[in-house]
Amino acid sequence: MTSSPIDNADRTLIDAINLSPTASFRELSKQTGLAERTVARRYQRLHRMGIIRVFGRTLPGFGGTVAWMIRAQVRAGHAQAVGRELASIPRTRWVRVTMAHDEVTFGLISSPAGQDSVIQALQKDPRVGTVTVVQLLQTWGAQGQTNPLNLASEVDELDRRILEELAADGRRPHRDVATSLNIDPATVSRRVQRMRDEKILFFEVEMNLEAHRLESSVLVWLTMAPGQIRELATALSSLPEVRFVAATSGPTSLVVSLSAPVMSQVLDFVDITLARFGVSGVEIQAFEPAVKTSR
Repeated sequence: MTSSPIDNADRTLIDAINLSPTASFRELSKQTGLAERTVARRYQRLHRMGIIRVFGRTLPGFGGTVAWMIRAQVRAGHAQAVGRELASIPRTRWVRVTMAHDEVTFGLISSPAGQDSVIQALQKDPRVGTVTVVQLLQTWGAQGQTNPLNLASEVDELDRRILEELAADGRRPHRDVATSLNIDPATVSRRVQRMRDEKILFFEVEMNLEAHRLESSVLVWLTMAPGQIRELATALSSLPEVRFVAATSGPTSLVVSLSAPVMSQVLDFVDITLARFGVSGVEIQAFEPAVKTSR
């Protein structure tokens, strides 16, 4: 068995960054009990090894676009090829292939008008069977933060350039972003804070799940009667193992992105965590490493 490239102190740091992606090294030092210089050194090593990355992103429905999650059943032997083709499309935000290689699930951004060309192409693809399309109605971030979709906030060209810089490295110091864009650091700080306040910009952590001993990456699709959907979404999004929660159109009520060390913890999540809520249906999708990660 190959030994992990990280130790328990690294995992403690990763967990702290996952909760506070843009926290300073000083703040992370207080949270982890590690010296500030140790935190900086360990983070830089983890980032260099590709084990952790913080990136800035906009909500999937920002700017009047529509956010979809799409499940495409794929004939034997074609899942990876279909996944790679979808990953090459700029409007796909992430692409995953199931462990069984029988389905590709992905996020897509489209215009609200007319049928989307990507969906139409999938429906005509002889390698693809049933295509299920659901719209994201609302998302929940870390600590139960509600993220409404289809925000009308405006950004200008400079905002977009700042967003591009932070999409590459969300922990990049504002002074470095300012130098890259030839503007004042105070301008970067002010604009970043405004975009965060208006929920245009948020920060997400991408982890190498295997290195972090989070070997199970699943989507859990939940069906429930009206009345507790928002309550359940808020409660689930505050859990450390939950990466993402969204209310959806279609036959399901919520979809939850979950990472856990072993599949038995996924069972605990379903059988224990969900027990006090009125969940009437559960479907679990287990995935291989991502073909395309969030963007």
